[in-house]
This record gives sequence, structure tokens and C-alpha cells, in this order.
Amino acid sequence: MKLIRSIITLCFCSLFISQSFGLETLIQGNVKGFDGEQVRLGYYQDYITFKKVFVETDIIENGQFQLNIDLQDVKQLILMIEDKQTSLFAEPGQVYNLSISYSIENNAKRAFEKYLDLKFSFPKADELNQRIKQFNSEYQAFFAEHYEKFVVNEAGKEIEEFVKKEKAKTEYHSPAFLKNYVRYALANLEDINKKPTDKLEAEYLKGQKVLLDHKEYMNFFRQLYAEDFEQLLIKKDAQPLMKAIMFEEDLNHSLELLKGLKKFESQELTELYFINGLFEVYHKKTVNQKSNLALLKALSKNASNEGLKKLASAVAERLELLAEDKTAPAFALKNAEGVEVKLSDLKGKPIYLGFWANWSIISLKELRLIQELKEEYGDKIHFVSINIDEDEEANKMVKAQFNYDWEFLYGGKDYLLREQYEVNTVPVYFLIDEEGKLIRRYAPAPHQIEPQLKKMLGTGS
Repeated sequence: MKLIRSIITLCFCSLFISQSFGLETLIQGNVKGFDGEQVRLGYYQDYITFKKVFVETDIIENGQFQLNIDLQDVKQLILMIEDKQTSLFAEPGQVYNLSISYSIENNAKRAFEKYLDLKFSFPKADELNQRIKQFNSEYQAFFAEHYEKFVVNEAGKEIEEFVKKEKAKTEYHSPAFLKNYVRYALANLEDINKKPTDKLEAEYLKGQKVLLDHKEYMNFFRQLYAEDFEQLLIKKDAQPLMKAIMFEEDLNHSLELLKGLKKFESQELTELYFINGLFEVYHKKTVNQKSNLALLKALSKNASNEGLKKLASAVAERLELLAEDKTAPAFALKNAEGVEVKLSDLKGKPIYLGFWANWSIISLKELRLIQELKEEYGDKIHFVSINIDEDEEANKMVKAQFNYDWEFLYGGKDYLLREQYEVNTVPVYFLIDEEGKLIRRYAPAPHQIEPQLKKMLGTGS
């Protein structure tokens, strides 16, 4: 009897550990042209901020890599090499053998969001990624076939037939992740076809489980409610809600009023809508930023489940990252002369920081304007230009060719710095005060910045 109890206890503990910590999932394979480089494995923290969380790294040797991650549920995983990435959907406990390559030709017009080509070395037709690929191929073929009707919004009948046909296919009815992937991708298509919002809500959201960690559910949710919260707040009957948000900073009252205005029955759905809405309007300042963050932080402690608490916390953290009066992300980069320059070295004067690239004509034109600003304000303001070209020589060449006399730093290989400053295009500018705090993210370009420089220095209105 004691032996039986011990076996039962052992089985229960094993099941508990497996459910608590997940199953080891192996990601391995070959990649061409990146020997000696680091490959990073991660995932999106959520599908609102899209912050990448990396959990494992490996150095590519002889074209091979191997990475491990513990998973409890299906998860979209990201593989990154330098600033290039690819992704797959991984199931707990599985082994994925991959073949990765990079095409310069396919990425020729991409300065950002460069993509690695991914192939499965031993693909099985019933494997999750292959079934998603099959559905995506059908979706893309349908879109291409009826493209001209989509352009003039006359594809309604065809969309209805396609949605009905795809939903009826039994091969997409399980597992649950695949079923929801297809379901919410089709919901997106119906939204594009201008199906009334109340009908979409009734079919896909109300009375349904909120799927925070599902890519297609969240894609549909964000598309359906894009700018909806901002439009809601300017309506006359939303004035009590604005008062609850901006003057009272009362979470429960805000949620109660929002639930009534949107006719939501689910508390979870209301909270998700509120979190997404606060994220959307933060930089538009429809709601003042202080109240916005206060309510997100309240949600991070008091939302109805742990998933929504984590989401609210992540959104607040993301918004605060480059908020005004927050410390600007640190850097230590070499200048054109090979000397390391740290952000902390520049304290004592305000900083006009810009990211640029040699392939960007606008960047090159605006460097000449910065020269004029430097001549006028160089004794009172640090001007710093960070180059993100692949080749460091571009930074040195441009500085020398035009005899520019401010700090030209090279950050072409510092991909983390780009993520921290959210550099998704060039040129882009930031204003940092003399203590290293961010005054303005995405500051005006050189031809527009002078009034703000004067105001910052106390020489203008």
C-alpha cells in the first residue's frame, strides 16, 4: 500500500512539475553566412507592445545552432541574428529542425525589419506550422484572385463564400490554437469587408474567452478597435468617463462607465479594451499622460486575471520607457576617431541626438542643417549623430568629407540600442536634458527644432 501511495505521489508531482514549468522544446538547425554570430531565441511579451523577450542564445559554429526553451502552451517564437529575424509557432516538448538563410535581394529595400528565410528540414503535413502555412497560402491566393474587387470594396460576396468554406474545413478544427488562428484571421477579413462592428463583436468577442497570447485574436482585436477609444472619448455621453479617468483617476468607476458605453458583458473584455485604448492615445495626449499611467498601474494590480495584470504592467512600462523626464537609454559608442563616447560623458549640456544612415538622402541633407545649428548653439548644446550603416566606414567618410565638427558615433551593430530608442526609420531625433533625461522623443527635425532649442535655453518664448 505504501508503495502504491508513493507511485501515485510521484506521478502527481511529475504532472504538477510538468504543468508548472512546461516541457523542454528544442530549436536547432543550420544557417548560412553567420558563423561566429549570436543567434537569439525569444518571444513577444504581448501583442500590444510587441516587446521582444529573449531567453536563450547560442554562437553559430560551422553553420549550426541549438537552443532550448520550456513551453506550457503553443507560442510564437522569434529567432534573431543581428537585426534580422524569423519566427515559428512551437508546441511544448517538440523538436524543430530548421534551415535558415538570408537573402540580400529579398531584403534590398528593407532598412529595418529584415527577414530571415526559414524552412523546416523534415516537414510533416500535419505539423502546426505546415497547417498554418497551408491556410495562409489559401488566404493569400484568395486575396490575389480578387484583388481588384478588394480595391473598390466589391468583394463582399466572394469573402462570405471564402469564410464559409474555410470554416467548414475539418482539418482546421483542431488543435484549438489552429482553430482560433483560422477563425480570427477570417474575422479580420470580415472586418476589412466592413461587416458591422456589433455583428463581429457578437460572433467573435462577446461570450468568448479572451485570448491574450494568441497572435490572430489580438490582431483582430486591435484592428477592430483601432482609434475606437479615442473616438469614444470625444462623444458627449462619454464626458462622465473622461471625468472618471482624468480628474478622479478612478479605475472601478472608469471600467463601469466604459462597460456601459461599449455594452460589454465581460469584465475581461472591458479591461482589455481599456488597456489597448490607453496605449493608443498615450502620445496623442487625448488623456493626460499622468492619468493614463496611473490607471494602467492600477490595472496592473487590480485587473481580473494575471494575464491582464501583466499586460497592463507591460504597457505602462513600455510607455514610460521613452516618456518625458525619464532617463534616456544609455550608450557607449566609438566616434569617427575611434574614441568611446558614453551618454554620461555628455552631461552638463542639453543634447540633440539623431540617428542617421548614409543610404538615406534625407539624413544627408539634414546633417548639413545640423552644421548650421552647431555653429549657432554649439557652445550650449551637444550635437550627437549616431550612424546605423552596416559598414562603419560610412560614418567616418561622411564626417571627413564635409568636415563636420560634432560627435559622429557608430551604432550600426548595436541592435539593442535601436530597440531601446525605437528607431524604426531614419532620420529620427531626440532631445535630452543636461542630466540625461529625455525631454522629447521623436523631436522636430533640424529645420523645425530651433524654436524649441531657444525655449530650452531660455532665450525664446
